[in-house]
Amino acid sequence: MNLHQLLVALVEKKAESLHLTTGSPPQLKLGDDWGPLKTPPLTPNETKELLYCVLTDAQKDAFEHDGVLHFSFGVKELSRFLALGYGQRGACAATFWPIPFRLAEPPAWVANTVSMLSPGSGLVLVAGPKRPAVSTVLAWWVDQLNRTRLGHVVSVEQPITFLHPHKQCMVDQVEVPADARREQVPALTRASGADVLCFDVDDGLPLAVQALHHGALVCCGLRVPTLEAATGLVKELVPSHLSSLVRGLVFLDGAGEATVLDGAALR
Repeated sequence: MNLHQLLVALVEKKAESLHLTTGSPPQLKLGDDWGPLKTPPLTPNETKELLYCVLTDAQKDAFEHDGVLHFSFGVKELSRFLALGYGQRGACAATFWPIPFRLAEPPAWVANTVSMLSPGSGLVLVAGPKRPAVSTVLAWWVDQLNRTRLGHVVSVEQPITFLHPHKQCMVDQVEVPADARREQVPALTRASGADVLCFDVDDGLPLAVQALHHGALVCCGLRVPTLEAATGLVKELVPSHLSSLVRGLVFLDGAGEATVLDGAALR
């Protein structure tokens, strides 16, 4: 079974994710249940081939250097995918999450966060344990701004999740490390003069805090397991003289239920 067939199974069964590791058949996560596919356990070579078949040469080099790689890719007429490759016991493992080509209509609660996206300097956060869910909320916010406001959005992502066409806004999507190294991001965002800066990268809150000095609206995603961890991180990393700029935080739990806090609850 090749990777394309596995990704088709992932999409057709409407599973949350596909997991590949040596010594186990490929498995689909369906809510709280796991569904091993009816194939023999993967060998180390098979797991590596399944991962490497969608990597560029630069991505292969990065994976072999760092041992961990977040990336994304699209399969024509099927879906886009977020992926995580990592090493385990001297072999490769990987997880794939389906991301639709078209951004889904947001749930009703997202409308309650639109007021936090007003122009001017401010920080809006979304947090949760699941990478695709956090990225999707950030994409809804960028799309809302893109449809309703003239301006310039710079979205720094690791990796790029949804592709945003230019609508009312110019939207530049910068992928780390393919387009810019992480250490280049502060200078890039400062020089861009963007009205909106969005950070969907690992440990992105320090970058978002730096960006608050540029007078832009800053949106940031946090990968944390609990609401308490999210609020604690904000209180720890946002200096007291900037805390008044924190407009609010959305926390999405593992089931996708949203808790919306205003800025006063984060100070």
